[in-house]
Amino acid sequence: MRDISFERRDFTDLQKSIDNESKEELKKALENEKDSQIKEFFEKIESSDEPHKIIEWCSQIIFIDPQQFIAHIQRAKAYHELKLNDQAERCFKDGIKNAESKSIKPIHEFIRFLIHEKRYQDILHYCEKILEIDKIDRISLGTKSRVLIHLREYQKSLECIEKILSNNLNDVDAWATKADALRNIGEYQKSLECFDKALTIDKNNSTHKTENLSVSTRKFVLITKGNVLQELGEYQKSLECNQEVLLLDGNDVTALNNIGCALESLGIKTVAKKYFEKVLKIDENDVIALTNLGTVESCKKALLLDETNYQALINISSALVRSGKYSLALEFIEKGLKINPDDHIALEIKVEILNELQKEIKINQFKNKQNNVEKPKWSNDPATDAQKQYIKNLGGNENAPKTKGEASEMITKLKEGKIKSN
Repeated sequence: MRDISFERRDFTDLQKSIDNESKEELKKALENEKDSQIKEFFEKIESSDEPHKIIEWCSQIIFIDPQQFIAHIQRAKAYHELKLNDQAERCFKDGIKNAESKSIKPIHEFIRFLIHEKRYQDILHYCEKILEIDKIDRISLGTKSRVLIHLREYQKSLECIEKILSNNLNDVDAWATKADALRNIGEYQKSLECFDKALTIDKNNSTHKTENLSVSTRKFVLITKGNVLQELGEYQKSLECNQEVLLLDGNDVTALNNIGCALESLGIKTVAKKYFEKVLKIDENDVIALTNLGTVESCKKALLLDETNYQALINISSALVRSGKYSLALEFIEKGLKINPDDHIALEIKVEILNELQKEIKINQFKNKQNNVEKPKWSNDPATDAQKQYIKNLGGNENAPKTKGEASEMITKLKEGKIKSN
């Protein structure tokens, strides 16, 4: 299960929304504050990016007015920036408690903190607290839907998304999230329809200069749509989606890897290899590129980074089969099948390996049988005239062998061409 990250599409827009809310809340506090001393501290906080000073000024505000929830939240964010998470959490909760029903924004801030700490069940709990106050809060519904996808609760995620769309059918991010949820339950055609809906709305928004998809979200939509097309065997269309991503970001490793996979599926393996190599120039530890490069060395490195990477095990086994190292290949394919027992490609490779090993066994048995056949025990009697005549007819020196055994061996070697005739 991959982690949710602010660095990827999942929550980049959420972070922007919460940041904007925080700035607006601080601005409003400055405008409405009657106490000149508190107002002065808020002005300092607004213009500062030094967490230690922000903590000090917030503490001064709270000393004057313990109910000032914005100061609690600003102090919590500063503690979090310093990685003092216990203090941060305590301040967030103080801010939420003092805000009561006056504002849900402190809970938004705390949710962002929880995402960074990967506390997904707590995120759901606080999203529910907000939705008890505001049933259509976009940030809470959007966050909840993404977390539920992460937790593989796809139907519940779809229910959240439908609530967003019932309020705004042109919510492009909701269509993209719905497409992702549908993809995860195998509803590929419906998923593609939702991706196309998101891209169409985004294109219209761009034309009318209204709010449209961020670059990160557009990349996510195109990449995930490309993944669905790849799964449906539409390799050329998948390739085109990911090429569009490269127009937005030429070094997007996910798109580069996906293009490599699509090219492999189209049989253009030499060009595919170049894309995987380009990824490794950007990130030498990219597991997908290392795995798909398919060499024993690259796949072994991929396994060091992720020991559950069964595709790397299969690729190593395939490479060893091509080298004729069947026993070693069997070891790797068995490891792969322990991770994914139903992989049909791995099962086919195992059958091929076993067939080759069976051939080797039969060959070795035949050789052993030959080696174990007792050679005739010739007496030391003199070679017969018949043997000498036969040797002469074969072009050999009939006077060379002295015994019957020597004569017999010489006849065999003459027949096999191991002795040159006269």
